[in-house]
Amino acid sequence: MWAAALCTACCSAIACGGDAAQHPTAPSAQGLLLTVALTVSNARFGTAVVSDFVVTVSGPSTPLSFTAGVDADAVSVMLNPGITYTVSVAGPAGYDVTRSPECSGVSAIGQKTCKVSLQESPLTCDDALWSRVYLRDRLRVLNNCAAASGIVADVGLERDGDLVMELIPDPLYTNLLRPGNLSDPNAHQHLIVEVPCQGPTPDAAPSTACAQFTGAKVAPPPLGSHIAAAAHWVEDRNHSSWGELHGARIVMLPR
Repeated sequence: MWAAALCTACCSAIACGGDAAQHPTAPSAQGLLLTVALTVSNARFGTAVVSDFVVTVSGPSTPLSFTAGVDADAVSVMLNPGITYTVSVAGPAGYDVTRSPECSGVSAIGQKTCKVSLQESPLTCDDALWSRVYLRDRLRVLNNCAAASGIVADVGLERDGDLVMELIPDPLYTNLLRPGNLSDPNAHQHLIVEVPCQGPTPDAAPSTACAQFTGAKVAPPPLGSHIAAAAHWVEDRNHSSWGELHGARIVMLPR
């Protein structure tokens, strides 16, 4: 752990391990020395580290933002007395943020440590997405909620409006592949992941299923990116009974 205290002789905002630094007028050394300490806990799919998160201290006329370095988990800033401040954190999706009481308040002369804990959230299935899957009798459900991670090998919008990805599953999740994934040349030995209602369709069945869909639109993940997905695990009888995560909720992984 390290701390870079910002005082009269220092800038009042610095990118610690980041790419840019702000240099507003330095505050008085007689203020609150606020240390922000981050911890990141990964459970199943999470790959984030401290340096993936940007910390912002709001309250000063110029908010103080910084990114902790690769080997750092804390930085310190000096705040003038009487400032109502709040510490926030932005970064990869899929993390629950817990902040200690010292992460907000009114600054006074002294020292405080704001502890921010980032805990990987469980990746759950979204029944609202499954409810939009059309002609479900073509799908044999193997598990009502399965999850996997892997590398995106192909991605695109299909005629039925689904966002379809071919995923090279990580070794722990190759069990989700079915014989059809290996034998059908269109599957390329990959796991199929589908997110419904992501684009327009001229076909009646998916159009009806997606009528008044208000769910989020998913940005197609770049080829080669690492993602996690959770959905009904099914065999698609229309496609060699290959394995799919159908009606998927997806999360981008930092690495």
